[in-house]
Amino acid sequence: MEIIVRGRRLGKTEELIKESAKTGYYIVAINHRLAEITSRAKELGLKIPFPITFSEFLDGRFRGLDIKGFLIDDVDVLLLQLSRGVPIAAATITRGDKSE
Repeated sequence: MEIIVRGRRLGKTEELIKESAKTGYYIVAINHRLAEITSRAKELGLKIPFPITFSEFLDGRFRGLDIKGFLIDDVDVLLLQLSRGVPIAAATITRGDKSE
C-alpha cells in the first residue's frame, strides 16, 4: 500500500484520480468530495469509475461490483468516523507488497 502524505490542496486527490484512471480502482471519498473528484477527473480528461462514499465502503454496498482495488481519499477522516469521533493518537502501517 502506498501512502500519500502532503498538505491541503497539494495534489493528493489528483494523484488518486490519475491512479484510478490507470488501474480502474474505485476512489472512496467523503460525500461532499464525490462531485469534486468526478469534475476534476473530467477536467484532466480522465475516465474513472464513479467514486463511492465512506458509508458505502463501510457497509459493503460495493459487493458484487467486481472491484479490483480501492484508493481512499482522506483516510484520516475515515478512521475518525470508525472511531466515532474519538481522536486517534497514532497508527502504524506495514509497508510491503500485496502478498505480505
